[in-house]
Amino acid sequence: MVSARQRERLKRRRARDNKPRAAPAEDDTHNDDEEDDRGDRFQAYADYYKRQKLFPRSGDHVAFLRSLRAPLPATFRRNGLRPAAFDAAMATFDAVAARCRGDVVKTLASGAWWRLDLGRSALKHADDPALRALNGWLQAAAKGGGVVRQELVSGAPSELLGVRPGDAVLDVCAAPGSKTSQYCETARLVVANDADPRRAYILASKLRSLGCSSKCVVTCHRGQAFPATALKFDRVACDVPCSGDGTVRKIPSLLKVWARPGRRLHALQLQIVLRGLRLLKVGGTMVFSTCSFDPLENEAVVAAALRACKGAFVVRDCASLVASSPLLACLAPRPGLRTWAVLDDGGAALAYDPAAKRERRASMWPPDEADIASQLPRCLRFYPHDSRDGGGFFAAVFDKVAELPPGTADAATPREARAPVAGYRALDAHRARAALRAAPPELRGRLLTRSPAGAAARTYGAVA
Repeated sequence: MVSARQRERLKRRRARDNKPRAAPAEDDTHNDDEEDDRGDRFQAYADYYKRQKLFPRSGDHVAFLRSLRAPLPATFRRNGLRPAAFDAAMATFDAVAARCRGDVVKTLASGAWWRLDLGRSALKHADDPALRALNGWLQAAAKGGGVVRQELVSGAPSELLGVRPGDAVLDVCAAPGSKTSQYCETARLVVANDADPRRAYILASKLRSLGCSSKCVVTCHRGQAFPATALKFDRVACDVPCSGDGTVRKIPSLLKVWARPGRRLHALQLQIVLRGLRLLKVGGTMVFSTCSFDPLENEAVVAAALRACKGAFVVRDCASLVASSPLLACLAPRPGLRTWAVLDDGGAALAYDPAAKRERRASMWPPDEADIASQLPRCLRFYPHDSRDGGGFFAAVFDKVAELPPGTADAATPREARAPVAGYRALDAHRARAALRAAPPELRGRLLTRSPAGAAARTYGAVA
């Protein structure tokens, strides 16, 4: 998941790039310099992941880099929460798709997903009337709630989490909400949390439009300090903030700001994972995921959590689940890495330095413990040249077998960890007031309600 700060930076850059510009003079080299800078960034990106030895064969690395330069195909899936809207939309889909030349539309994952063999930008700006009609159909179907526009690989956490009827699910970093809506199709209750009030409002609006209102509550807390509740969760999804460098096909401008960010995100990701594990009940399942290829954001976090929890959870071997799931089978994940390099901003190898606490934590390096290292290949890596022309992703499934040992560090302060909550409707008062001021007027009354049960405790409910 791309962090909020990165999204804002990319939004400003995109707005600046989209402004009309005068034609360059013959001696104007600005655009050439920009292209050179982009090429240099991509080369640094390519060199970094070559040093990480993601693939045993050099041919795989070449195919991996080639796939990143191609636009990401548009994909969508059935929304199981609005079957009538889906049936109404699909009643005209075959006729619209049949007008397109060639085999543009492909059905995947036993008919639950569809892929269009052209990117979103090409579809939006197509000159072909048949493709324009297809784009119009897709926009109308998504607006009506019958289908959900979602990247194919981002459907993996739902398959891995295995939500059952009656489960209570916590989605720690839920925005924008496509994955959350998948959990709502089966669960009894879904708590969808996001740390940013604006993103929480967007999340609530999307979940409402997708038909999640009857079983979903939206909250606004820092994921690493989500308050404890009386009832622990059966399932926890931790799609943590990350560099997002697995999404460069969808957001090519990410390369402009990419600068080996894994060292700066590792500590936050570990805190969120540990908090999610603490809120998970014994016997429950948690899925930790990122849309990054960087092992410092992925396997290093898994290894650090295993070390901190001292046997309270194990990483599940998902081979049988991958083989039995149509979606996971077509994504063809590879096993996690056992070893990796920790590099500085210039690409030189770093050694552990206790004085550089923030960006040289001991947990960033590959584990020496055999019992931890042996579990890392059970993680799942999704690469674009493997996963049916999709994006990049990482996931690991944790099965909690015991309570976390006393003293296991997470970021919850005593005040936040003990904060009273009324029926899971937890939004502390100062955040609620700030969020209300930032919210559009038409959402203020509908989105935030003060719970009578929590009035004395000064808690608010953000109801989707």
